[in-house]
Amino acid sequence: MTNRSSRAQLVVFSLAAAVLISAPLHAQPMESLGTRALGMAGAFVAVADDPTAIYWNPAALAIAPFGAFAVEGQDLERGPDLLTGADRRRSFFIGVAVPSIGFGYYRLTMQSVVPDAAQHDGRNDPRAPSPGLLSLVTDNVGLTLLQSLADGIAVGGTLKYVRGTAAAASGPIDPGDENAWLDQAARLEGHTRGAFDLDLSAIAKFKMLRLGVVAQHLVEPTFATPEGVEMTLERQVRLGVAVQPKAGLLIDVDIDLTRRLTVSGEERRTIALGAESPVGKRVMVRGGLRFDAEELGDLVPAAGLSLGLSKRFWTDIQMTFGGSQNDHGWGIGGRFVM
Repeated sequence: MTNRSSRAQLVVFSLAAAVLISAPLHAQPMESLGTRALGMAGAFVAVADDPTAIYWNPAALAIAPFGAFAVEGQDLERGPDLLTGADRRRSFFIGVAVPSIGFGYYRLTMQSVVPDAAQHDGRNDPRAPSPGLLSLVTDNVGLTLLQSLADGIAVGGTLKYVRGTAAAASGPIDPGDENAWLDQAARLEGHTRGAFDLDLSAIAKFKMLRLGVVAQHLVEPTFATPEGVEMTLERQVRLGVAVQPKAGLLIDVDIDLTRRLTVSGEERRTIALGAESPVGKRVMVRGGLRFDAEELGDLVPAAGLSLGLSKRFWTDIQMTFGGSQNDHGWGIGGRFVM
């Protein structure tokens, strides 16, 4: 596409958006952030003992090392697919945590392409958006506090200020180079507003067992495009159960207790299985598998590796191998353990 024709299409899409997209849109699945978490395919709620606990399970800071600092980023895509379109999710996280308090900033970016064919799949919810382009970017600043209730049991929460920019453009999407459409979605001009949000969680750690539960987006902040299209960070609740049969080895199962509405109109509930184990003193390996609980399909495998460059500094990498119709991508990060 030429720049001139691309701009013309965006103008037409934007003018049509207010008419053709009328249903609220929901975005940002939990598997959007965390190099260790995504290396375990998202099975992390009962494992989260690094600064990304600010996002995954605030109460888990109670089982974290004395203090840690982390910087990391992820790049994930899904698509192209004639029925469900394509998504691109990118994240950046920086945070510091000690056992009683955490502070972090993270940016979550999501662009989506909804093709015409998505409207003709009998499984789709009538709330599905019209064909077009969607974009939601949120900047999150969070303060995490927690309270111990008993030995190994704690509750916690992250109070967040969320600054979101929402954009949408409606119009026919021809199957083809979805990456070009995603690039156009990233260039859409949106409307920005701020809102407060709250995540609450609990953790219980016993000798060989960990139990965790987290509820994200309790306020359910909504961000509207200039045309009035609403995008809601819907409430999500996830349960995690982890066992530690020997020192260093963790095996986790996460189950969504709520369903998430995708941009194609499908409601999904995720199950994730993951494990990590040390290999020597300064190497950790991990892997996992994620799938849809309703259809027991759409398998998304993942793997990760942590290398201790020194006693206190670790670098983390992960790869997600879901193929073109599921999440695939990579992430990298660094942690300094005090």
